[in-house]
Amino acid sequence: MMGGWSNALFDGVLALTALWGAMRLYRLRAAPGMMFGAAALLAVFLAALSGTLRYGSIEALAGANDALSLVSAIVSPSWVIGAVLLSFRGGQDMSRAIVIWAVPAVVAALSFLPQTAMLGDAYAQVVGLGMLCVLVGAGVIAAIRGRAWAGAALAISAAGYALAALAMLGVFGGAETAALDVFHIGIAIWAGTFAWGLPETRRTAFAQ
Repeated sequence: MMGGWSNALFDGVLALTALWGAMRLYRLRAAPGMMFGAAALLAVFLAALSGTLRYGSIEALAGANDALSLVSAIVSPSWVIGAVLLSFRGGQDMSRAIVIWAVPAVVAALSFLPQTAMLGDAYAQVVGLGMLCVLVGAGVIAAIRGRAWAGAALAISAAGYALAALAMLGVFGGAETAALDVFHIGIAIWAGTFAWGLPETRRTAFAQ
């Protein structure tokens, strides 16, 4: 599917938002969890960039965009969960970090094999739901500890991801092009508010 001009536009907005978020978190990489957050948003950026080019005019990138989108759907929520948990827990546990890096990467690789192709989709759905729970929980904890704006940012991040998921399920009806636009908008909201909110909630997590 070539898609409409709006698909390229909103995928481009998503790419820029994810790039900004990845750069913001990478600058804070010395803090626990931030490197995972940066990697998660970098994966989103690569998928969105290929999508922008695909829906703009380069249909030959369709296969690459589909592959990067699948990888992003698997690794990004996993690494966001890791980022939040490590950020709130504090410290750098090497064994735990290796598991967080490795598990989604292995699942992503297996999803391209014919025998385990369904594993990637199933994992992405489960880990996406888990990430929503983690983001909402982290937002509540941040608000309780006195950082209401940071907590609200993570709650909005969860809402943006949920909006994108509902759009892909066809809940809002309408044309496929419109659903894809809603998806890109939702993921952009998720990426931007997560990148802003996580460092703020980390300060709160160690304040007490």
